Amino acid sequence: MKKLDYISILAGGKCKFNCDFCVGKDIRKDVKPYFSTKWESFIECFADMTNLLSVSGDTSDPSFVKDTLKIPGIAKSFNKDIKVTIHTRNLNVIKAAKNAGYDSFVFSIDENFNKEMLDTLKKYKDENFDIRLSLVLTDYNFCILDEWSKSFKEIFDFKMTIRPEVKLAKDEAMNWTLYSAFLNIRSKKYKSPYDSKKYITKMENGAIKLKRFPNVWYWDYNATNPKLDVRYLFSDGTIAGNCQWGKDKK
Repeated sequence: MKKLDYISILAGGKCKFNCDFCVGKDIRKDVKPYFSTKWESFIECFADMTNLLSVSGDTSDPSFVKDTLKIPGIAKSFNKDIKVTIHTRNLNVIKAAKNAGYDSFVFSIDENFNKEMLDTLKKYKDENFDIRLSLVLTDYNFCILDEWSKSFKEIFDFKMTIRPEVKLAKDEAMNWTLYSAFLNIRSKKYKSPYDSKKYITKMENGAIKLKRFPNVWYWDYNATNPKLDVRYLFSDGTIAGNCQWGKDKK
């Protein structure tokens, strides 16, 4: 049977976080957060084709959907080996997510991340519950990795994935600014991180692991998604694969 890299269930509806970088904020409906009514049949159809299920959002945070805590149990009833991860900005649900059977907790952070949040994450991390951080670099926080490397080094004890904001990913000039900020490249002859193996520890499915920040992966949807075989269940019921968030396909 063909294996997928991962499958993903996305939450729709309104979201009290209203992150500026949210890819779905402009199409968000002012209704209670929800998953597509197909979410259980989606799991039944695809769970035995992958070992990873991601629960995230297209316009809302999945922590606001009541069915979120049911997903790990149902997924593992179809595939006992599947790992289920939740992507959220709601730190208040970390205990409930762990108790519900989630294997991984990906916490979305920004420049306001602090020591108290870090201590909460440390409290729940163990060998059976992986905790990672997710950071979107924007035009107002793209130097944050530099700042943290000097004053908040504990943050790098956690694995972290970073990516450019969608609107920035379409802006070549800003992309250069972002690349230079975290790769510490000073010469303009390097137009992207792919051009300089000196700063790359490892590449996997297009994602880049950085030498400067060993626990940090740089994730560019435009580069990685064509290399992944995935299935997304969007909140409107659409099932799609290899969705490119950053740029429209030509």
